[in-house]
Parts: sequence; structure tokens; C-alpha cells
Amino acid sequence: MCSVKAIESVNKEDDTQWLTYWVVYSVFALAEFFTDILLSWIPLYWFLKVRTLCTDVPYTLFIVLSPHV
Repeated sequence: MCSVKAIESVNKEDDTQWLTYWVVYSVFALAEFFTDILLSWIPLYWFLKVRTLCTDVPYTLFIVLSPHV
């Protein structure tokens, strides 16, 4: 819903923020799709995955990738 509101607003900065979010999300989703069968055999994979995605890693990636988008 926030993505739609950002597109409809006149401010272009929020468009860039949400576009970056969806690009990063898509990259993670595609990487997980192709590597999930192999990575699921690693002990504690699900715990590490949730821990990684629920910490500052997504925000840090957003900050790092923002100037390049």
C-alpha cells in the first residue's frame, strides 16, 4: 500500500526509496529460490536467515545501494 501512495505522490524521493526496497527484496527472493534446496541442509539455516533479515542488514544494504539507483 505504501508503494502505491509513493507513486501517486509528487515527491520523487519516496519513489526511489520504494523502488530500491523492491529491487533488494527481489534479489533476495530470487537468490533464495535458487539456493534454498542447498542452504536448507545447513544447520540453523532458518534461524540465521531470520536473524539476518530482522537486523540492520536490510537497512545497511538500502543505504549502500541508494546512491547507485
